[in-house]
Amino acid sequence: MGPRGVRDPVAQGEAAGTEAVARARALRAGVSRPIHVSGYDRKVGDFYATPGWVTEALLRHVQFRGRVWEPCCGGGAITTVMQRRGYDVTSTDIANHGFGTLG
Repeated sequence: MGPRGVRDPVAQGEAAGTEAVARARALRAGVSRPIHVSGYDRKVGDFYATPGWVTEALLRHVQFRGRVWEPCCGGGAITTVMQRRGYDVTSTDIANHGFGTLG
């Protein structure tokens, strides 16, 4: 086993594809890798509003108790849907998108 309990084909001398070898070397060097790779361009300030239907779909399967904190409220997309459904929501964000409490 290599660092972090990951099987390391380089250290074990196994025949592996070049991608696996590169991953193993990066892990040994402590280089991080992206968790999610997307074909979409990254938006300035990483502002990605959640469509209302996504929150509605979540609320069909999950019921929250008490006050809900929306820590990255953006323009209030999630908060608005949750408030319509009767939830008490505290909305905050580190960037000012015109909704919630800044901070």
